[in-house]
Amino acid sequence: MKRLLEITRLPMWKYKLAGAAVTAALLLAVHRIYYPTAPEYGNMPFYALVLFVVGLWLLLPYRLDRIAASVLMAAYSLYNVIQMVYYSQFSQFISLNGIVTQYSEASAYSYLLSSIVQRRDLLVLWLTALAIAILCLLRRTSGDCGRAQLAILLSAAMAVSAVTPYYLMKRQSGVLPHTDSSDPAYFESDAFLYDFMPSASVFVQKFGMEEFLIRDLEKNVMTHTDEQEERRRLVREFLSENTPYEENEETGIFRGKSLLLIQAESLTTIAVDPVLTPTLYQLEQDGWYFRNYHSPLLEGSTSTTELMANTSLLAPNDGNTPAVTYGSNAYPNSLPKGFAAAGYKVDAFHNNYANYYNRDHFFPAIGYEDFFDSYRLGVKNLESDRTCGRVIDWMDVADTVPYFSFWVTYSGHQDYADDFGNSEKYGPGCLAEYTSYLRTVKRTYPDLPEELQVYLAKNMSLDRAVRDYIDTFEAQGRDDIVIAVYGDHFAKEFSDESRKEFADLLGPNRTLNSTPLFLWTPGIEPRTIDKFCSSLDLMPTICNLFDIPYDRNAVFGNDIFDSRWPGFTFEIDMSLGGTGWSYSLSDHAYGEQPQENREAVDAMIHRFMKATYIATDLFQTDYFASDVCREEGSGSGG
Repeated sequence: MKRLLEITRLPMWKYKLAGAAVTAALLLAVHRIYYPTAPEYGNMPFYALVLFVVGLWLLLPYRLDRIAASVLMAAYSLYNVIQMVYYSQFSQFISLNGIVTQYSEASAYSYLLSSIVQRRDLLVLWLTALAIAILCLLRRTSGDCGRAQLAILLSAAMAVSAVTPYYLMKRQSGVLPHTDSSDPAYFESDAFLYDFMPSASVFVQKFGMEEFLIRDLEKNVMTHTDEQEERRRLVREFLSENTPYEENEETGIFRGKSLLLIQAESLTTIAVDPVLTPTLYQLEQDGWYFRNYHSPLLEGSTSTTELMANTSLLAPNDGNTPAVTYGSNAYPNSLPKGFAAAGYKVDAFHNNYANYYNRDHFFPAIGYEDFFDSYRLGVKNLESDRTCGRVIDWMDVADTVPYFSFWVTYSGHQDYADDFGNSEKYGPGCLAEYTSYLRTVKRTYPDLPEELQVYLAKNMSLDRAVRDYIDTFEAQGRDDIVIAVYGDHFAKEFSDESRKEFADLLGPNRTLNSTPLFLWTPGIEPRTIDKFCSSLDLMPTICNLFDIPYDRNAVFGNDIFDSRWPGFTFEIDMSLGGTGWSYSLSDHAYGEQPQENREAVDAMIHRFMKATYIATDLFQTDYFASDVCREEGSGSGG
């Protein structure tokens, strides 16, 4: 060790040169590992970062240079590891605010790290530790730097750390086309992507991760309160342009009936099987099946779908989990508040603890009179759907009092390994139940991969729970119950290759990417609805079916049965699709051209793109609590 310390004791210029080389090499290695292909607009922001960090190393005095360079290298590596691990699960990147606010949720699933942290992530962490160790070993000799050398060193360091990065950053933004934002063509330009970041994944593809970090800091950290009133006026102007409510043939068809709304964890069409999940299959075949419904997986995952389904508000694109960051916002317009105003008993239920995703605050904020988590249901945390479903006292209400109950299920959650006895993942009752289901799956489909077999087995618990509900209704002689079931997002953890491989494996149009929507009530006439729609459209549609009034000028979605609205779905990268057409936000072009109503589709796409930043303004300024919102008249529906 003594010999090593002697070797690493260098003259000042060699000491600074060696440290600069180590620092630059680490940053270049991390960047190369994660981003082997340059973004569309090049790597100038990254090179500016490298020069900035190296410049700090050259400029700062002895010892402080090692501290600063080590901290910056560690921060850069950790930031990229977090981003890429998050991307592997959500196909999206996350803001700094999101990293902080979602820490508690992520820590609750620390047992998943072994399955989602890849070798390259471990390699990056190992290389970073090695680079920091080398910097710490470097020493300088004293009295080896003359005034001339020091002056040159300081001048060069200042130029590298200040002038060059600034120039490169200005050049980076200068290559973007500048378009008048009042021009519809603005939404078909990269300037729109750069200004409003409607999709983090598309932004990184275009401009790189380093530029994403800079824009994230500009948009979500260095905010200006003096702009809030103007932003609120833009929200009001946008929402006032909503198509006015209009009754249709389905208006009030379920008027006065009770509703059990089930948001099913990771439920996809591949889990709807006549043998394994006959009840879900019955809902599809005997009820209303929305063939082209889709719940996009956005920031905040399950909780964000809860938000959109209950309020018809488009989740903001600022990298935050809305239910956590904006849980205390005002939400005057929602399903629970609408049903409660109509005289319904309103409750929500979930197999997890109430504080997860801030539900103990967010659910009351959107209007649920009572929220029963696993503790209040009287079951162990993370118990199966069937175990929670058997706690049916909450459905034992007087026949004269209709109710609206919202159940967020859990059984379908990843991961999909056969370790049902793991107490970190499952309640004690899951072992026997899931193991029994898995044996059934293996007998029925012995050739399926085990991860898919486990996924199907866990969804069998949801199926049995819904069967128990129907049996209970029938035993009570009730025919005034409507059951609505929809998937909260596609089944995570499966790789893209697995999704393609498993597509149509259990039948045509049965995939791990498609989330179903079923509506069923005793005696309903079976029907298949082909219109493209999403979780944004659930609230307006349900309100119309139950004749529940709502403010038409306070939602982003549409009634699926409104013939004036052509319908579309959207993905996490904000690509859109509708009947006979698809549109790529990244390419600003149609993948499949609409054969008719091109102008209407164009207008719908432009309006949705505008909605992506209007939604951010709405949440960040707490629009519904503002005087600007109250100045606007109500556009009622239902």
